[in-house]
Amino acid sequence: MRFKGKISKWFYGIMIFVAVILIPIIVSAVIDEEVFALVISLVVFTLIEIFCMSIMFCNFAELNSESLLIAFGFIRLSILYSDIEEIRVTKDPSSSLAASFDRIKIQYGNGKNIMISLQDRQEFYREIQKKKSDIRII
Repeated sequence: MRFKGKISKWFYGIMIFVAVILIPIIVSAVIDEEVFALVISLVVFTLIEIFCMSIMFCNFAELNSESLLIAFGFIRLSILYSDIEEIRVTKDPSSSLAASFDRIKIQYGNGKNIMISLQDRQEFYREIQKKKSDIRII
């Protein structure tokens, strides 16, 4: 079963902010024939926008037969259900595989954790407990 990732407005704001900052620099570099500035600006703009767009189109958690697959843009992480210890709600703004601050933290392995954001968190809780009933959900 697949659960869509949640994307907040601030994430779209990052994409717009990058465009607002870099497009005038790109235009100025073209006008002034500054090849180095043009190349650097285009590369940075393209990489950031491609990365953000990959997250928009590939952002989910999938419950497979033996493991939880988390997809966040180009990043993939698979966690065995047997390794998952606890899932808790958090608003921790730390870097994570989440495009929203409405997150859940999944603790697994020996003290490892990952944060994700899902559109239907309650349904995710119900379904993951079917895979491993002793997961603590806080």
